[in-house]
Amino acid sequence: MPTATDDALGGEKFGLGPTAVALKQQGPWTYGALANHVWSVAGDDDREDVNATFLQPFLSYITATHTTFGLNTESTYDWQNDQWSVPINLTVAQLLKIGCRCRFQQAYATGRMHRKMGRRIGVHEFSSPFCSQNETIQHEKGGVMSKRKRPLSLCISTGAMLIGGLGTAGAQVAMDRTVLPVQAPERQTYAELDARNAKMPPHFEVNAPKGAPNMVIILIDDLGFGATQTYGGPIPTPTLDRLAANGLIYNNFHTTALSSPTRAALKSGRNHHTVNMGFITEMATGFPGATGQIPNTTAPLAEMLRLNGYSTAAFGKWHETAAWVTSVSGPFDRWPTRQGFDKFYGFIGGETNQWAPYLYDGLTQVELPEDPDYHFMTDMTDKAVSWVKYQKAITPDKPLFVYFAPGATHAPHHVSKEWIAKWKGKFDQGWDKMREETFARQLKMGVIPQGTKLAPKPDDIRDWEKLSDEEKRLYARQMEVFAAFLDYTDHEIGRMLKAVEATGKADNTLVFYIVGDNGASAEGSYTTHAPISVCLRTWPRNIRRNLPRCRIYS
Repeated sequence: MPTATDDALGGEKFGLGPTAVALKQQGPWTYGALANHVWSVAGDDDREDVNATFLQPFLSYITATHTTFGLNTESTYDWQNDQWSVPINLTVAQLLKIGCRCRFQQAYATGRMHRKMGRRIGVHEFSSPFCSQNETIQHEKGGVMSKRKRPLSLCISTGAMLIGGLGTAGAQVAMDRTVLPVQAPERQTYAELDARNAKMPPHFEVNAPKGAPNMVIILIDDLGFGATQTYGGPIPTPTLDRLAANGLIYNNFHTTALSSPTRAALKSGRNHHTVNMGFITEMATGFPGATGQIPNTTAPLAEMLRLNGYSTAAFGKWHETAAWVTSVSGPFDRWPTRQGFDKFYGFIGGETNQWAPYLYDGLTQVELPEDPDYHFMTDMTDKAVSWVKYQKAITPDKPLFVYFAPGATHAPHHVSKEWIAKWKGKFDQGWDKMREETFARQLKMGVIPQGTKLAPKPDDIRDWEKLSDEEKRLYARQMEVFAAFLDYTDHEIGRMLKAVEATGKADNTLVFYIVGDNGASAEGSYTTHAPISVCLRTWPRNIRRNLPRCRIYS
Protein backbone atom coordinates (compact mmCIF):
# COMPACT_ATOMS: atom_id res chain seq x y z
CA MET A 1 0.00 0.00 0.00
CA PRO A 2 1.43 3.43 -0.88
CA THR A 3 1.77 5.95 1.92
CA ALA A 4 2.29 9.68 2.12
CA THR A 5 5.92 10.44 2.86
CA ASP A 6 8.16 13.47 2.65
CA ASP A 7 9.91 11.92 -0.33
CA ALA A 8 6.64 11.51 -2.17
CA LEU A 9 6.08 15.22 -1.89
CA GLY A 10 9.23 16.13 -3.73
CA GLY A 11 12.14 18.34 -2.76
CA GLU A 12 10.31 21.65 -2.68
CA LYS A 13 7.39 20.31 -0.70
CA PHE A 14 4.21 21.99 -1.80
CA GLY A 15 5.41 24.80 -4.02
CA LEU A 16 2.43 26.80 -5.32
CA GLY A 17 1.98 26.13 -9.03
CA PRO A 18 -0.19 27.68 -11.76
CA THR A 19 -2.88 25.09 -11.19
CA ALA A 20 -3.40 26.34 -7.64
CA VAL A 21 -3.57 29.92 -8.83
CA ALA A 22 -6.18 28.96 -11.39
CA LEU A 23 -8.16 27.07 -8.80
CA LYS A 24 -8.01 30.01 -6.43
CA GLN A 25 -9.47 32.24 -9.12
CA GLN A 26 -12.18 29.76 -10.01
CA GLY A 27 -13.22 28.82 -6.44
CA PRO A 28 -14.90 27.91 -4.30
CA TRP A 29 -13.84 24.26 -4.39
CA THR A 30 -14.36 21.23 -2.19
CA TYR A 31 -11.60 18.73 -1.68
CA GLY A 32 -12.20 15.59 -3.72
CA ALA A 33 -8.80 14.62 -5.09
CA LEU A 34 -8.19 11.68 -2.84
CA ALA A 35 -11.74 10.46 -2.92
CA ASN A 36 -12.99 11.51 -6.34
CA HIS A 37 -13.00 8.18 -8.14
CA VAL A 38 -11.30 6.14 -5.49
CA TRP A 39 -14.46 6.07 -3.43
CA SER A 40 -16.85 5.76 -6.33
CA VAL A 41 -14.95 2.90 -7.94
CA ALA A 42 -14.55 1.02 -4.70
CA GLY A 43 -17.37 -1.16 -3.53
CA ASP A 44 -18.76 -1.22 -0.03
CA ASP A 45 -16.48 -4.08 0.91
CA ASP A 46 -13.43 -2.10 -0.14
CA ARG A 47 -14.23 1.20 1.60
CA GLU A 48 -12.08 0.39 4.62
CA ASP A 49 -9.20 -0.49 2.29
CA VAL A 50 -9.69 2.75 0.39
CA ASN A 51 -9.65 4.69 3.62
CA ALA A 52 -6.48 3.03 4.80
CA THR A 53 -4.80 3.36 1.41
CA PHE A 54 -5.54 6.91 0.45
CA LEU A 55 -7.34 9.02 3.01
CA GLN A 56 -5.66 8.16 6.27
CA PRO A 57 -2.05 8.51 5.02
CA PHE A 58 -2.85 11.99 3.73
CA LEU A 59 -4.58 13.04 6.91
CA SER A 60 -1.86 11.51 9.06
CA TYR A 61 0.82 13.40 7.17
CA ILE A 62 -0.99 16.70 7.35
CA THR A 63 -1.89 16.45 11.02
CA ALA A 64 1.60 15.31 11.91
CA THR A 65 3.37 18.13 10.12
CA HIS A 66 0.83 20.93 10.06
CA THR A 67 -1.38 20.57 13.11
CA THR A 68 -3.00 23.94 12.53
CA PHE A 69 -4.83 22.61 9.50
CA GLY A 70 -8.55 22.25 9.91
CA LEU A 71 -9.71 19.10 8.15
CA ASN A 72 -13.13 17.64 7.78
CA THR A 73 -12.94 14.03 6.69
CA GLU A 74 -16.65 13.65 6.03
CA SER A 75 -17.32 12.81 2.40
CA THR A 76 -20.45 13.26 0.34
CA TYR A 77 -21.21 11.89 -3.10
CA ASP A 78 -22.57 13.99 -5.96
CA TRP A 79 -24.32 11.43 -8.18
CA GLN A 80 -25.01 13.90 -10.98
CA ASN A 81 -21.34 14.78 -11.34
CA ASP A 82 -20.05 11.36 -10.26
CA GLN A 83 -17.85 12.96 -7.59
CA TRP A 84 -17.09 12.46 -3.95
CA SER A 85 -16.22 15.45 -1.83
CA VAL A 86 -14.00 15.49 1.24
CA PRO A 87 -13.84 19.13 2.41
CA ILE A 88 -10.55 20.60 3.53
CA ASN A 89 -11.23 23.79 5.39
CA LEU A 90 -8.43 26.00 4.13
CA THR A 91 -8.21 28.71 1.54
CA VAL A 92 -5.21 28.99 -0.76
CA ALA A 93 -4.40 32.28 0.95
CA GLN A 94 -4.45 30.53 4.33
CA LEU A 95 -2.16 27.81 3.02
CA LEU A 96 0.33 30.47 2.01
CA LYS A 97 -0.07 32.36 5.26
CA ILE A 98 0.84 29.43 7.46
CA GLY A 99 3.79 28.58 5.27
CA CYS A 100 2.55 25.36 3.78
CA ARG A 101 3.15 25.68 0.05
CA CYS A 102 1.32 23.10 -1.96
CA ARG A 103 3.03 21.67 -4.99
CA PHE A 104 -0.10 20.75 -6.87
CA GLN A 105 1.68 19.57 -10.01
CA GLN A 106 3.97 17.14 -8.28
CA ALA A 107 3.17 13.57 -7.50
CA TYR A 108 2.00 12.97 -3.96
CA ALA A 109 1.29 9.30 -4.05
CA THR A 110 0.51 6.61 -6.52
CA GLY A 111 -2.22 4.18 -5.79
CA ARG A 112 -4.05 1.32 -7.33
CA MET A 113 -7.41 0.08 -6.22
CA HIS A 114 -9.14 -3.01 -7.41
CA ARG A 115 -12.85 -3.58 -7.24
CA LYS A 116 -14.27 -6.92 -8.18
CA MET A 117 -17.82 -7.12 -9.40
CA GLY A 118 -18.52 -10.30 -11.36
CA ARG A 119 -15.96 -10.42 -14.20
CA ARG A 120 -15.26 -6.65 -14.02
CA ILE A 121 -12.02 -5.45 -12.53
CA GLY A 122 -11.56 -1.69 -12.07
CA VAL A 123 -8.03 -0.38 -11.96
CA HIS A 124 -7.77 3.20 -10.67
CA GLU A 125 -4.47 4.98 -11.24
CA PHE A 126 -3.52 8.58 -10.61
CA SER A 127 -0.24 10.40 -10.35
CA SER A 128 -1.17 13.65 -8.60
CA PRO A 129 -4.20 13.94 -6.35
CA PHE A 130 -3.73 17.72 -5.96
CA CYS A 131 -4.04 19.00 -9.50
CA SER A 132 -6.19 18.77 -12.61
CA GLN A 133 -4.20 15.85 -13.93
CA ASN A 134 -5.71 13.09 -16.00
CA GLU A 135 -6.60 9.86 -14.33
CA THR A 136 -6.58 6.58 -16.18
CA ILE A 137 -9.36 4.18 -15.40
CA GLN A 138 -9.06 0.74 -16.86
CA HIS A 139 -12.04 -1.54 -17.13
CA GLU A 140 -11.66 -5.17 -18.07
CA LYS A 141 -14.78 -6.88 -19.29
CA GLY A 142 -14.65 -10.00 -21.40
CA GLY A 143 -10.93 -9.48 -22.01
CA VAL A 144 -11.51 -6.02 -23.53
CA MET A 145 -9.51 -3.15 -21.97
CA SER A 146 -10.73 0.43 -22.21
CA LYS A 147 -9.21 3.66 -21.04
CA ARG A 148 -10.82 7.00 -20.33
CA LYS A 149 -9.35 10.19 -19.00
CA ARG A 150 -11.03 12.33 -16.39
CA PRO A 151 -9.76 15.46 -14.61
CA LEU A 152 -9.23 15.38 -10.88
CA SER A 153 -10.35 18.44 -8.95
CA LEU A 154 -8.65 20.22 -6.10
CA CYS A 155 -11.17 21.11 -3.44
CA ILE A 156 -10.18 24.15 -1.44
CA SER A 157 -12.84 26.58 -0.36
CA THR A 158 -12.08 30.25 -0.90
CA GLY A 159 -14.70 31.44 1.57
CA ALA A 160 -14.56 31.90 5.32
CA MET A 161 -14.60 28.64 7.20
CA LEU A 162 -13.61 26.62 10.23
CA ILE A 163 -9.97 26.26 11.13
CA GLY A 164 -9.14 23.66 13.71
CA GLY A 165 -6.97 20.69 14.53
CA LEU A 166 -8.31 17.33 13.46
CA GLY A 167 -9.81 15.63 16.46
CA THR A 168 -8.77 18.47 18.77
CA ALA A 169 -11.50 19.86 21.00
CA GLY A 170 -11.75 23.58 21.52
CA ALA A 171 -9.75 24.53 18.45
CA GLN A 172 -9.71 28.12 17.29
CA VAL A 173 -12.15 28.81 14.49
CA ALA A 174 -12.75 31.44 11.86
CA MET A 175 -16.38 31.27 10.88
CA ASP A 176 -18.68 32.46 8.17
CA ARG A 177 -20.91 34.84 10.14
CA THR A 178 -22.80 36.24 7.17
CA VAL A 179 -25.72 33.89 7.83
CA LEU A 180 -27.00 33.19 11.34
CA PRO A 181 -27.02 30.90 13.10
CA VAL A 182 -23.49 29.90 12.15
CA GLN A 183 -23.73 26.50 10.52
CA ALA A 184 -22.00 23.55 12.09
CA PRO A 185 -19.69 21.45 9.92
CA GLU A 186 -21.30 18.57 8.08
CA ARG A 187 -21.63 15.47 10.18
CA GLN A 188 -18.76 13.10 9.61
CA THR A 189 -19.11 9.46 8.69
CA TYR A 190 -16.65 6.74 9.61
CA ALA A 191 -15.55 3.52 7.98
CA GLU A 192 -13.53 2.58 11.07
CA LEU A 193 -15.49 0.21 13.30
CA ASP A 194 -13.02 0.16 16.17
CA ALA A 195 -13.57 3.23 18.34
CA ARG A 196 -9.97 3.00 19.56
CA ASN A 197 -8.73 3.74 16.06
CA ALA A 198 -11.30 6.38 15.15
CA LYS A 199 -10.37 10.04 15.44
CA MET A 200 -12.84 12.33 17.11
CA PRO A 201 -13.87 15.38 15.06
CA PRO A 202 -13.14 18.86 16.40
CA HIS A 203 -15.53 20.26 18.97
CA PHE A 204 -17.75 22.82 17.27
CA GLU A 205 -18.60 25.93 19.23
CA VAL A 206 -19.48 29.43 18.09
CA ASN A 207 -17.15 31.85 19.81
CA ALA A 208 -17.14 35.61 19.45
CA PRO A 209 -14.39 37.05 17.25
CA LYS A 210 -11.13 37.56 19.08
CA GLY A 211 -11.12 40.93 20.82
CA ALA A 212 -14.89 41.41 20.52
CA PRO A 213 -15.86 44.11 23.03
CA ASN A 214 -18.34 43.91 25.87
CA MET A 215 -21.36 46.11 25.22
CA VAL A 216 -23.60 47.88 27.71
CA ILE A 217 -26.66 49.90 26.68
CA ILE A 218 -28.22 52.03 29.41
CA LEU A 219 -31.60 53.52 28.54
CA ILE A 220 -33.19 56.04 30.90
CA ASP A 221 -36.95 56.46 30.69
CA ASP A 222 -38.81 59.76 30.20
CA LEU A 223 -35.82 62.03 30.86
CA GLY A 224 -35.71 65.47 29.30
CA PHE A 225 -32.83 66.85 27.26
CA GLY A 226 -32.15 69.61 29.80
CA ALA A 227 -32.30 67.58 33.02
CA THR A 228 -28.75 66.32 33.58
CA GLN A 229 -25.80 68.51 34.42
CA THR A 230 -23.87 66.74 31.66
CA TYR A 231 -26.13 68.49 29.17
CA GLY A 232 -26.40 71.76 31.06
CA GLY A 233 -29.26 70.80 33.35
CA PRO A 234 -29.64 71.23 37.11
CA ILE A 235 -29.26 67.59 38.23
CA PRO A 236 -25.74 66.18 38.75
CA THR A 237 -25.28 62.66 37.37
CA PRO A 238 -21.73 61.62 38.33
CA THR A 239 -21.78 58.33 36.42
CA LEU A 240 -22.88 60.01 33.21
CA ASP A 241 -20.34 62.81 33.78
CA ARG A 242 -17.52 60.28 34.18
CA LEU A 243 -18.44 58.50 30.96
CA ALA A 244 -18.73 61.79 29.09
CA ALA A 245 -15.34 62.95 30.35
CA ASN A 246 -13.68 59.78 29.07
CA GLY A 247 -15.70 59.28 25.92
CA LEU A 248 -17.99 61.04 23.49
CA ILE A 249 -21.26 62.86 23.99
CA TYR A 250 -23.93 63.31 21.34
CA ASN A 251 -26.73 65.84 21.23
CA ASN A 252 -28.73 64.26 18.42
CA PHE A 253 -30.67 61.07 19.09
CA HIS A 254 -33.41 59.76 16.81
CA THR A 255 -36.37 59.35 19.12
CA THR A 256 -39.91 58.35 18.28
CA ALA A 257 -41.27 60.31 21.28
CA LEU A 258 -42.78 57.11 22.66
CA SER A 259 -41.39 54.29 24.77
CA SER A 260 -42.11 51.09 22.83
CA PRO A 261 -41.24 52.46 19.37
CA THR A 262 -37.89 53.86 20.49
CA ARG A 263 -36.92 50.64 22.25
CA ALA A 264 -37.93 48.44 19.33
CA ALA A 265 -36.06 50.63 16.84
CA LEU A 266 -32.97 50.80 19.07
CA LYS A 267 -32.70 47.04 19.47
CA SER A 268 -33.38 46.16 15.85
CA GLY A 269 -31.80 48.97 13.84
CA ARG A 270 -35.10 49.33 11.98
CA ASN A 271 -37.69 52.05 11.64
CA HIS A 272 -40.30 51.58 14.36
CA HIS A 273 -43.11 51.09 11.83
CA THR A 274 -41.07 48.36 10.14
CA VAL A 275 -41.10 46.47 13.43
CA ASN A 276 -44.81 47.16 14.01
CA MET A 277 -44.30 49.60 16.87
CA GLY A 278 -46.17 52.66 15.70
CA PHE A 279 -47.46 53.19 19.26
CA ILE A 280 -46.85 51.85 22.72
CA THR A 281 -47.86 48.20 22.98
CA GLU A 282 -50.94 49.00 25.08
CA MET A 283 -52.34 51.05 22.17
CA ALA A 284 -51.55 48.58 19.38
CA THR A 285 -54.06 48.08 16.59
CA GLY A 286 -54.57 45.56 13.82
CA PHE A 287 -53.11 47.81 11.14
CA PRO A 288 -49.67 47.13 9.60
CA GLY A 289 -46.87 48.96 11.37
CA ALA A 290 -48.87 49.30 14.58
CA THR A 291 -49.67 45.75 15.71
CA GLY A 292 -47.22 45.80 18.63
CA GLN A 293 -45.78 42.49 17.39
CA ILE A 294 -42.18 42.55 16.20
CA PRO A 295 -42.12 40.45 12.99
CA ASN A 296 -40.06 37.30 12.94
CA THR A 297 -38.31 38.63 9.84
CA THR A 298 -36.52 41.15 12.06
CA ALA A 299 -33.28 40.05 13.67
CA PRO A 300 -32.93 41.61 17.14
CA LEU A 301 -29.52 43.00 18.07
CA ALA A 302 -29.33 40.72 21.09
CA GLU A 303 -30.02 37.64 18.98
CA MET A 304 -27.31 38.56 16.48
CA LEU A 305 -24.81 38.97 19.30
CA ARG A 306 -25.92 35.77 21.05
CA LEU A 307 -25.53 33.75 17.86
CA ASN A 308 -22.04 35.22 17.50
CA GLY A 309 -20.88 33.98 20.89
CA TYR A 310 -22.00 36.70 23.31
CA SER A 311 -23.65 36.29 26.69
CA THR A 312 -26.74 38.51 26.68
CA ALA A 313 -28.92 39.89 29.45
CA ALA A 314 -31.66 42.49 29.86
CA PHE A 315 -32.62 44.13 33.12
CA GLY A 316 -35.47 46.52 33.89
CA LYS A 317 -38.21 47.72 31.61
CA TRP A 318 -39.13 45.81 28.44
CA HIS A 319 -42.31 47.31 26.91
CA GLU A 320 -41.97 45.56 23.54
CA THR A 321 -44.52 42.79 23.98
CA ALA A 322 -48.18 43.27 23.03
CA ALA A 323 -50.39 43.51 26.10
CA TRP A 324 -52.53 40.50 25.14
CA VAL A 325 -49.56 38.10 25.15
CA THR A 326 -48.07 39.12 28.51
CA SER A 327 -49.90 36.52 30.58
CA VAL A 328 -48.41 33.30 31.89
CA SER A 329 -49.92 31.43 28.95
CA GLY A 330 -47.97 33.43 26.38
CA PRO A 331 -47.19 32.91 23.58
CA PHE A 332 -43.66 33.90 24.51
CA ASP A 333 -42.14 34.49 21.08
CA ARG A 334 -41.73 38.21 21.72
CA TRP A 335 -40.69 38.03 25.36
CA PRO A 336 -37.08 39.01 26.09
CA THR A 337 -35.70 35.48 26.33
CA ARG A 338 -37.08 34.74 22.86
CA GLN A 339 -35.66 37.97 21.46
CA GLY A 340 -32.00 37.14 21.96
CA PHE A 341 -31.50 37.53 25.70
CA ASP A 342 -30.18 34.61 27.73
CA LYS A 343 -31.28 36.39 30.90
CA PHE A 344 -34.13 38.76 31.66
CA TYR A 345 -35.05 40.28 35.00
CA GLY A 346 -37.61 43.05 35.00
CA PHE A 347 -41.15 44.06 34.11
CA ILE A 348 -42.79 43.43 30.77
CA GLY A 349 -45.07 46.46 30.55
CA GLY A 350 -44.51 50.21 30.44
CA GLU A 351 -44.40 51.01 34.16
CA THR A 352 -44.53 49.38 37.56
CA ASN A 353 -44.65 50.15 41.25
CA GLN A 354 -41.00 50.53 42.23
CA TRP A 355 -41.76 49.43 45.80
CA ALA A 356 -43.81 46.39 44.77
CA PRO A 357 -43.13 45.65 41.10
CA TYR A 358 -44.67 42.89 39.04
CA LEU A 359 -41.52 41.16 37.82
CA TYR A 360 -40.39 38.22 35.73
CA ASP A 361 -37.15 36.30 35.82
CA GLY A 362 -37.16 34.92 32.31
CA LEU A 363 -40.67 33.50 32.03
CA THR A 364 -41.18 32.97 35.75
CA GLN A 365 -42.98 35.48 37.93
CA VAL A 366 -40.84 36.74 40.79
CA GLU A 367 -41.96 36.53 44.39
CA LEU A 368 -40.69 39.67 46.11
CA PRO A 369 -38.79 39.51 49.39
CA GLU A 370 -40.44 40.74 52.57
CA ASP A 371 -38.10 43.68 52.88
CA PRO A 372 -39.47 47.08 54.00
CA ASP A 373 -36.55 48.79 52.24
CA TYR A 374 -37.04 46.99 48.95
CA HIS A 375 -36.78 49.05 45.78
CA PHE A 376 -36.72 47.68 42.26
CA MET A 377 -33.85 49.94 41.14
CA THR A 378 -31.53 48.41 43.71
CA ASP A 379 -32.88 44.92 43.05
CA MET A 380 -32.32 45.05 39.28
CA THR A 381 -28.83 46.42 39.82
CA ASP A 382 -28.01 43.61 42.24
CA LYS A 383 -29.18 41.07 39.69
CA ALA A 384 -27.13 42.69 36.92
CA VAL A 385 -24.01 42.83 39.09
CA SER A 386 -24.36 39.16 40.00
CA TRP A 387 -24.92 38.13 36.40
CA VAL A 388 -21.83 40.00 35.18
CA LYS A 389 -19.68 38.43 37.91
CA TYR A 390 -20.94 34.93 37.19
CA GLN A 391 -20.42 35.29 33.45
CA LYS A 392 -16.86 36.48 33.78
CA ALA A 393 -16.01 33.98 36.51
CA ILE A 394 -17.08 31.02 34.39
CA THR A 395 -16.27 32.27 30.88
CA PRO A 396 -13.82 35.18 31.32
CA ASP A 397 -13.06 35.47 27.60
CA LYS A 398 -16.68 35.48 26.49
CA PRO A 399 -17.95 39.01 25.74
CA LEU A 400 -21.22 40.14 27.21
CA PHE A 401 -24.07 42.40 26.16
CA VAL A 402 -26.06 44.09 28.91
CA TYR A 403 -29.26 46.03 28.21
CA PHE A 404 -29.93 48.04 31.38
CA ALA A 405 -33.25 49.90 31.25
CA PRO A 406 -34.48 51.27 34.60
CA GLY A 407 -38.08 52.24 35.18
CA ALA A 408 -36.76 55.69 36.11
CA THR A 409 -37.54 58.43 35.47
CA HIS A 410 -40.92 57.25 34.22
CA ALA A 411 -43.78 57.62 36.67
CA PRO A 412 -44.42 56.57 39.33
CA HIS A 413 -41.60 58.58 40.88
CA HIS A 414 -40.75 56.29 43.76
CA VAL A 415 -37.59 57.04 45.72
CA SER A 416 -36.67 56.94 49.39
CA LYS A 417 -36.94 60.00 51.64
CA GLU A 418 -33.17 59.93 52.20
CA TRP A 419 -32.53 60.64 48.53
CA ILE A 420 -35.28 63.26 48.39
CA ALA A 421 -33.88 65.11 51.39
CA LYS A 422 -30.69 65.91 49.44
CA TRP A 423 -32.74 68.09 47.10
CA LYS A 424 -34.79 70.10 49.54
CA GLY A 425 -34.96 73.75 48.46
CA LYS A 426 -32.96 73.19 45.25
CA PHE A 427 -35.88 74.21 43.01
CA ASP A 428 -37.44 76.99 45.00
CA GLN A 429 -36.48 79.47 42.27
CA GLY A 430 -39.16 77.89 40.10
CA TRP A 431 -39.30 76.49 36.61
CA ASP A 432 -39.04 79.78 34.73
CA LYS A 433 -35.70 80.73 36.29
CA MET A 434 -34.38 77.17 36.08
CA ARG A 435 -35.34 77.02 32.43
CA GLU A 436 -33.37 80.15 31.60
CA GLU A 437 -30.32 78.95 33.54
CA THR A 438 -30.34 75.59 31.75
CA PHE A 439 -30.64 77.28 28.37
CA ALA A 440 -27.67 79.57 29.12
CA ARG A 441 -25.48 76.64 30.23
CA GLN A 442 -26.34 74.63 27.13
CA LEU A 443 -25.37 77.53 24.90
CA LYS A 444 -22.07 77.95 26.72
CA MET A 445 -21.28 74.23 26.56
CA GLY A 446 -22.18 73.97 22.88
CA VAL A 447 -24.91 71.45 23.54
CA ILE A 448 -27.17 73.68 21.45
CA PRO A 449 -25.77 75.82 18.62
CA GLN A 450 -25.03 79.50 19.04
CA GLY A 451 -27.91 81.69 17.95
CA THR A 452 -30.55 79.30 19.28
CA LYS A 453 -33.55 81.09 20.78
CA LEU A 454 -35.35 79.90 23.89
CA ALA A 455 -38.63 78.33 22.79
CA PRO A 456 -41.88 79.84 24.07
CA LYS A 457 -43.27 78.21 27.18
CA PRO A 458 -46.46 76.17 26.62
CA ASP A 459 -49.64 78.07 27.40
CA ASP A 460 -50.80 75.56 29.99
CA ILE A 461 -47.68 76.11 32.11
CA ARG A 462 -48.31 79.19 34.23
CA ASP A 463 -45.67 81.73 35.19
CA TRP A 464 -43.99 80.69 38.40
CA GLU A 465 -44.40 84.09 39.98
CA LYS A 466 -48.15 83.94 39.46
CA LEU A 467 -48.54 80.74 41.49
CA SER A 468 -49.69 80.75 45.07
CA ASP A 469 -47.25 79.83 47.86
CA GLU A 470 -49.03 76.50 48.25
CA GLU A 471 -48.71 75.73 44.56
CA LYS A 472 -45.03 76.64 44.59
CA ARG A 473 -44.47 74.31 47.52
CA LEU A 474 -46.26 71.46 45.77
CA TYR A 475 -44.44 71.83 42.45
CA ALA A 476 -41.05 72.39 44.04
CA ARG A 477 -41.59 69.15 45.94
CA GLN A 478 -42.42 67.31 42.72
CA MET A 479 -39.20 68.55 41.14
CA GLU A 480 -37.22 67.49 44.21
CA VAL A 481 -38.67 63.98 43.98
CA PHE A 482 -37.93 63.77 40.27
CA ALA A 483 -34.32 64.93 40.77
CA ALA A 484 -33.86 62.44 43.60
CA PHE A 485 -35.17 59.61 41.42
CA LEU A 486 -32.65 60.45 38.69
CA ASP A 487 -29.84 60.94 41.21
CA TYR A 488 -30.55 57.56 42.75
CA THR A 489 -30.80 55.88 39.34
CA ASP A 490 -27.47 57.29 38.16
CA HIS A 491 -25.89 56.02 41.38
CA GLU A 492 -27.16 52.49 40.75
CA ILE A 493 -25.99 52.62 37.16
CA GLY A 494 -22.55 53.48 38.45
CA ARG A 495 -22.65 50.45 40.72
CA MET A 496 -23.51 48.21 37.78
CA LEU A 497 -20.67 49.65 35.69
CA LYS A 498 -18.21 49.10 38.53
CA ALA A 499 -19.01 45.40 38.31
CA VAL A 500 -18.13 45.48 34.61
CA GLU A 501 -14.91 47.34 35.38
CA ALA A 502 -14.04 44.78 38.06
CA THR A 503 -13.81 42.11 35.36
CA GLY A 504 -10.66 43.82 34.07
CA LYS A 505 -12.25 44.42 30.67
CA ALA A 506 -13.11 48.09 31.02
CA ASP A 507 -10.79 49.10 28.19
CA ASN A 508 -12.61 46.71 25.88
CA THR A 509 -16.16 47.70 26.79
CA LEU A 510 -18.53 49.95 24.85
CA VAL A 511 -21.00 51.81 27.06
CA PHE A 512 -23.96 53.66 25.56
CA TYR A 513 -25.72 55.83 28.14
CA ILE A 514 -28.90 57.13 26.50
CA VAL A 515 -30.36 60.05 28.42
CA GLY A 516 -34.03 59.51 27.75
CA ASP A 517 -35.89 57.21 25.39
CA ASN A 518 -38.34 59.86 24.29
CA GLY A 519 -37.65 63.08 26.18
CA ALA A 520 -39.58 64.40 29.15
CA SER A 521 -42.99 62.86 29.70
CA ALA A 522 -46.21 64.72 29.04
CA GLU A 523 -48.17 62.38 31.29
CA GLY A 524 -50.27 63.95 33.98
CA SER A 525 -51.40 67.54 33.79
CA TYR A 526 -50.89 70.97 35.31
CA THR A 527 -52.33 69.72 38.58
CA THR A 528 -50.67 66.31 38.91
CA HIS A 529 -47.58 64.31 37.93
CA ALA A 530 -49.27 60.94 38.38
CA PRO A 531 -48.76 58.13 35.81
CA ILE A 532 -51.44 58.26 33.18
CA SER A 533 -52.23 54.54 33.17
CA VAL A 534 -52.72 54.18 36.93
CA CYS A 535 -52.68 57.20 39.16
CA LEU A 536 -54.87 59.50 37.09
CA ARG A 537 -57.75 57.19 37.94
CA THR A 538 -57.22 57.51 41.70
CA TRP A 539 -55.08 60.56 42.45
CA PRO A 540 -57.05 63.75 43.06
CA ARG A 541 -56.66 66.29 40.29
CA ASN A 542 -57.76 69.29 42.34
CA ILE A 543 -54.77 71.32 43.51
CA ARG A 544 -56.14 71.85 47.01
CA ARG A 545 -56.77 68.13 47.45
CA ASN A 546 -53.19 67.42 46.31
CA LEU A 547 -51.53 69.80 48.75
CA PRO A 548 -52.06 67.65 51.86
CA ARG A 549 -50.28 64.82 50.03
CA CYS A 550 -47.26 66.95 49.24
CA ARG A 551 -45.11 65.33 51.92
CA ILE A 552 -45.80 61.81 50.73
CA TYR A 553 -44.79 62.43 47.14
CA SER A 554 -42.21 59.73 46.44
